[in-house]
Amino acid sequence: MASALYQELHRCFRYEDGKLHWRERPTKWPTARQGTEAGYIWTRPTDGTKRCVIRFQTKLYKRSRLVFYMHHDRWPEPTCDHRDRDSLNDRIENLREATYAIQSMNRGGHRGRALPKGILHRPHRNASKPYYVQIKHGGKHVEASYHPTLEVAIARADEVYAGLPC
Repeated sequence: MASALYQELHRCFRYEDGKLHWRERPTKWPTARQGTEAGYIWTRPTDGTKRCVIRFQTKLYKRSRLVFYMHHDRWPEPTCDHRDRDSLNDRIENLREATYAIQSMNRGGHRGRALPKGILHRPHRNASKPYYVQIKHGGKHVEASYHPTLEVAIARADEVYAGLPC
């Protein structure tokens, strides 16, 4: 049986392409118009990450968490991760339940860094294969290999990341 919150979310919102639209106007929020997209874009001041947040039942929620709840009748534990790293793409097929370790692996490389995450340029170690792929998971090395070109190294890193458990 569906929870009361699940039923209330479906009564108030309509899901469409990763967005939530007001279905029924809650009496406490006169600004919510039936049929309009719910929420607003909030930018995190520390790093500029953008998210859509929605005020519902006097609480502020990330839209991604509400979308996850509407499809699974439970909150994502411990967190909700965007597969494509686009924090505004809240399509259900782009959301997954993930641990904080998995979510941190899904981040891009450091800002200002020329190479993708997990790839180092080490021509002094191996001149014929200067690109080194080094990936850790759960505190252990799961990949450590040299590659002749950056493209080959990126392909290998993507392959390893895709094979890691969520």
